[in-house]
Amino acid sequence: MYKLGLIGKKLEHSFSTSFFKDFFEKQGLTDQFAYSNYELDDISRFAELVDRMGSKVIGFNVTIPYKEQIIPLLDELDPVAADVGAVNTIKVDAGRCVGYNTDVIGFRQSLKKHLDIARVTRALVLGSGGASKAVCYVLDQLDIPYICVSSSGQVGCISYDELSKDLVQSVQLIIQTTPLGMYPYEEDCPA
Repeated sequence: MYKLGLIGKKLEHSFSTSFFKDFFEKQGLTDQFAYSNYELDDISRFAELVDRMGSKVIGFNVTIPYKEQIIPLLDELDPVAADVGAVNTIKVDAGRCVGYNTDVIGFRQSLKKHLDIARVTRALVLGSGGASKAVCYVLDQLDIPYICVSSSGQVGCISYDELSKDLVQSVQLIIQTTPLGMYPYEEDCPA
């Protein structure tokens, strides 16, 4: 049976296991594929996890807070993931791990499907982690100027204290990339 999974620090917010279980059942693949969550208290335990899973492991999804921290532990990066500086998908082949960023494709397609991009003259990106990097990469490709807001003092970003009503009203698009609002803290939101 081939093994897949999600790696992250805390995964109680994730519905990946049930999503893939349902998907494999609908496709008649439950005897061929298994998907599990793998909480890692430290990303340095990634190689140990791959070794422990053996030759049947074929891939991982990556979530908070490891989308950036995983990069030095991989054997290779897809060019888009290298440009973005974050990985959310890993293909494992004979123990060799290659990182990809599928957030870029998903975000770009969502924008084009749900928004008249020509009307967006400026965007606000809340957060500065791995998901934010993918969003900013797409905005750069689409020539949409943006302002990044960070609680961690990220270079090139403003702080939440610097947000004003006028600034928020001057943008046509606000993208929330922080973990705030994820289960089990659905009521949390940026200031």
